[in-house]
Amino acid sequence: LYTVSDNVIEKFGNNYLVSTVPFVVYGMLFYYLKVCSQEMPEDHATALFESKPILIAVILWVLTCALIIYR
Repeated sequence: LYTVSDNVIEKFGNNYLVSTVPFVVYGMLFYYLKVCSQEMPEDHATALFESKPILIAVILWVLTCALIIYR
């Protein structure tokens, strides 16, 4: 909802931040899948930093946000 709010569109002059939503959704669903399938270790925070798919999603999200905000 933040990415399509009027304040954000006015601040950045476009609505391109909505293109970052798939990275967030993928990361959240991947994490949820791992937790529900009991494949996560006891320490969930450490598991997040060791999960390559989640790290890739975070890196792509950061790069996309940086490109949109600082272009």
